[in-house]
This record gives sequence, structure tokens and C-alpha cells, in this order.
Amino acid sequence: MLLPSHAETAAINIGKDRFFDLPVERMASLLEAAEPAAPQAAVPAAEPPTVTQRGQALALLEQVGTFYRLVEPSSPVPYLTDRARELAQRDFLSLLRDVLPEGVLRMPDNQG
Repeated sequence: MLLPSHAETAAINIGKDRFFDLPVERMASLLEAAEPAAPQAAVPAAEPPTVTQRGQALALLEQVGTFYRLVEPSSPVPYLTDRARELAQRDFLSLLRDVLPEGVLRMPDNQG
């Protein structure tokens, strides 16, 4: 991480009207704790999507969010895909301003 001293306080806001903070440090532990999904009925294998452009990747995220909104309305996945699409449109400093606590980033002192 680029700012290791602030990793424990960095968080990603998920949602638009109502939201919650997901601390960045917890994301790894959530992934480790997640149990493998139960086997589902056999579904014919599909070719993985070929994504060659940023817009295609964003469209795929939108499709995934739409699928979950329709099939599993209580799933948090649509909020995560919306947030991922929003963050993908930002530059790095804008992203840091969003996930780090207020006041961590500062302007360099003018020396001249």
C-alpha cells in the first residue's frame, strides 16, 4: 500500500442514498473467511467474455449488477458493482480522497 500508516482507517463507501463504510483492511479478511459457494446445478460452460476496452469492462460490471438486482434483490453485489464502476472513472488522487480519512492528504508546502 502506498500509505501504510493509514491503511487501518481507509474505507470504501458503498451505496448512494444510504451507505456504509467497508474498511479496506477488512476486505482481505472477508475474502479469506468466505466459504466456497455450494455446488449448483450443472450449467453449460460458456465462453468467458473477451474484454479489450475499458467501456466493455464497465458494461460487464453493469450487467452483473443488473442480474443480481433482478435475481437476488437482497444481494449487496449491485452496490459493489455500482461503486466499482464509479471508482473506475476516477483518477488516483480522487480515489485516495474518497477512501482515506479526512485530512490525511495535504497540499505540499510552497517553498520559494
